[in-house]
Amino acid sequence: MLILYATQTGTAQYVAERIAKDAYRKAVDFRIRGMDEIDYLDLPNEKVIIFVCSTTGDGEAPEQMVNLWKFLLKRSLPGDFLADVSCSVFGLGDSSYAKFNYPAKKLWKRLIQLGAKMIGDRGDGDDQHPLGVDGAFLPWIKSVWEGLRNVLQCDVDKQEITSLPSKYKFIEKEEYNTDILKDNSAFVVKNERITTFDHFQDIRLITLDGVFDYNPGDVAALKPQNLPEYVEKLLTRLDWLKYADTSFELTINRPDGSNHFHSKCWTLRKLLTEELDCYSIPRKSFFEILAQFSHDEMFTERLNHFISPEGLDDFLDYNQRMKKTVLEVLEDFPGLKFPYEYAFDAFPLIKSRCFSISSCIKNRIELVVGIVNYKTKMKVPREGLCTRWLATLTQNTKVNLSIKKGSFTFSNGVLPTTPIILCCAGTGIAPMRSLIYYLLIHQDFKQEIYLFFGCRNKNKDDIFYKEFNELSNSYPNFTYFYAYSRDQPNKVYIQNILLQNQSLIWSLINHKKASVYISGNTSLPKEIKKSLLEIFTNNLKNDIIANQHIEQLIKERKIQWEAW
Repeated sequence: MLILYATQTGTAQYVAERIAKDAYRKAVDFRIRGMDEIDYLDLPNEKVIIFVCSTTGDGEAPEQMVNLWKFLLKRSLPGDFLADVSCSVFGLGDSSYAKFNYPAKKLWKRLIQLGAKMIGDRGDGDDQHPLGVDGAFLPWIKSVWEGLRNVLQCDVDKQEITSLPSKYKFIEKEEYNTDILKDNSAFVVKNERITTFDHFQDIRLITLDGVFDYNPGDVAALKPQNLPEYVEKLLTRLDWLKYADTSFELTINRPDGSNHFHSKCWTLRKLLTEELDCYSIPRKSFFEILAQFSHDEMFTERLNHFISPEGLDDFLDYNQRMKKTVLEVLEDFPGLKFPYEYAFDAFPLIKSRCFSISSCIKNRIELVVGIVNYKTKMKVPREGLCTRWLATLTQNTKVNLSIKKGSFTFSNGVLPTTPIILCCAGTGIAPMRSLIYYLLIHQDFKQEIYLFFGCRNKNKDDIFYKEFNELSNSYPNFTYFYAYSRDQPNKVYIQNILLQNQSLIWSLINHKKASVYISGNTSLPKEIKKSLLEIFTNNLKNDIIANQHIEQLIKERKIQWEAW
């Protein structure tokens, strides 16, 4: 059985690893790979393939899936290309988005066209489900194993192995060599707060220098780290401190191990700092490891209940909804610890986080980052792993950075040739700022540019107010509109400003063929689309025709958005 995953934040990989562990316990031979790690011509030789894929951007496939999808779409592939393969697909997405689980849905359809024998129904994991991903995953995986009963000719109800060995073996070595500077490293030039200190959110402008080549709309993928003081506490709590700086060579000990770590030397401190996400809300795998090494009857019973299908709601109440950290969970199970060899089984890998680039200067990147701070239901302060780390970065700190393409067409070098309308809120200003500077200063763009920006307060979080006003004075084709939702009794949003200028918007889109770019949280594209629909309806006098026009503009990519 081949398990393939395409992940953006690590969730699809985690789901794939759950399937792999299940297969291991059932003594089913398997391999687990990223969708970009295989030879696609070998797919017809597989007996069973399970696909797990996430969704990114506006219903797009994650980067790991792109090449596989291009291959599967080849016209030269015969209709019976996968006729001897049994397949199933589990997708991960959020039903609040219009293109919910599009990659999984399209993959399912294409596999059928290529003659694959589909097992059960497609699984559609939904972040909005009260039980999270498990709401769809548990019934789906049960049906998959039932469907594989005859295909694999095995008793899928049987658990041959109850206690899992560690994913890697740790072999002590005498020396440890620190990594040399990598080509994709960058150095912090400046890290400054650009919202006022009495504003509810700390927004940073982070400036990085390095060897970069990027377009407007590109994103910087930063790999964060756990803070040293947190790592020290965890090492102490798990009684790993005496091994923290010992050099270990890792070798694969289970089929789901990765060659990325195989035969390489690490220390526990380096792994917990740079590679393993031991700060975020722990997953079920962490509780499984605790249960495996618990010697307290009461603890074991409680942990086994949490990881059982029957205990799912209690697990979510205790862990996900309370947003506990690893250390807080360990406080609830005093004295319970596990061998350091199981670190990779307990903690997921740290994944890079992507931030839209807000600059257009060669070999320099500016990022606009909102620091994630919130309180749990128990009023306990919480911070995001990445932004918590970003907030601590000081001048000359080295960071691991790579450049990736964003979802806007101008990220791929397709620049607008007609007027543009930019609608954004909060940190969504980043890609728009990059595009504005690139067009005005580097391209001598003569078409009209209209920026509609929304935030709470002019004096607190209109972070580039002075900058954009100076641009509007220097470039007659650039106009800056702003909406401050909290500066007056009646809240004003971008969509209100659009409606106040509907004759201008109608003329730009209908007569001058303007493009519309939207950047902000998930609700912003919906609200902007509503305003555009109202403007079109007012001018066309027919809401059905107006909606058809809007949908056609979206199809032609004259209206685009990035939302998160």
